[in-house]
This record gives sequence, structure tokens and C-alpha cells, in this order.
Amino acid sequence: MRTSTPRPRTAVAGLAAAGVVGSLVLAAAPATASDPGESTITGSKKPGTATSTWSGSIAYPGADLADAVGATDTHTLTVKAPGKKKKAKKYFKKYSAVLDVTIAWSGVYNDLDLRVFDADGNELAVDGAFATETESVSVPLPGAGTYVVEVTSYLAEPGVSYDATATVTTSK
Repeated sequence: MRTSTPRPRTAVAGLAAAGVVGSLVLAAAPATASDPGESTITGSKKPGTATSTWSGSIAYPGADLADAVGATDTHTLTVKAPGKKKKAKKYFKKYSAVLDVTIAWSGVYNDLDLRVFDADGNELAVDGAFATETESVSVPLPGAGTYVVEVTSYLAEPGVSYDATATVTTSK
């Protein structure tokens, strides 16, 4: 199993981290975004699950400089408690909540990686398995918030598409 290390979140930081500076100029890569680009999951009123789905594609093959060459697709996911804002704190004290994210694609030789970041850009979870057609992560949720789901081509055919599912499960 290939292990994954956190990667810088911007093309400039990615180039600097790789030691590529100076006269290297990259053409602007077309932006990639999931469809839809963002979604909201509102927790269930009683213990249970709530789900969001989306799809996306990766335009470039990646090869470990994914951020620099535009081989990353992102989806903004907002998690809310049911009811009014005042009840959100009580909701996440009353229930334990977990965010599960799964991506799936065709072709065992298309290697995609899955990461989840909090609103501050901190990496919360990563799955960088090799020779699979799915990746999944599970993140305990301390409360409502915004998360960024990032799908990166570690090494995949240009244009590979994926389907994603995010589920918030609450329990007592």
C-alpha cells in the first residue's frame, strides 16, 4: 500500500515544495469542479443518516505534482444540524456524528486519492490506496461546519470520472 503525505494546497506551494522555482512557468490549467460544486447535509432529527452525492472528473494525469498541474477536483460540503442555529450546539452534544466520504471510479489502474479538509485547510482524513476502484474516509464531527472534499489524480487517465457519496451518521 502506498502511503500518502499531506500535500500543499496550492500550485505555488506545490512547486516550491517540489523545489521547482525560478523560470518554470505553468500554463493555467482549466479549473475542475465537482457537479454540483457544493452541497449541504443536514443531520437527521433523530439518530440516523443523511446523504449527499455528486460526480466529478479529473482533466490531467497527476503524477505527484497534481496541485501544480490541475489534477485535483474539489467539492465543498456544509454539514448542518436540523432546526435553527441555536439548536446546533445542543444537537452535536446530544448526538455523536461521523462523516463518511466514498469515491468510486472505473479502472483499477486509475489511481485517485481522497482527502477531507476542514474550513481552515487542515487535513482531517486521507485515503491514498493503490490499485483500487474506491477510496473512503471517516471523520468524527465535533459540530456543524464546512469541509472540502478533494479528489486528486495520483496517476490516472486524463478525463477519469468518479462518483462520490458523503453520509453523516448520527447516534446517541
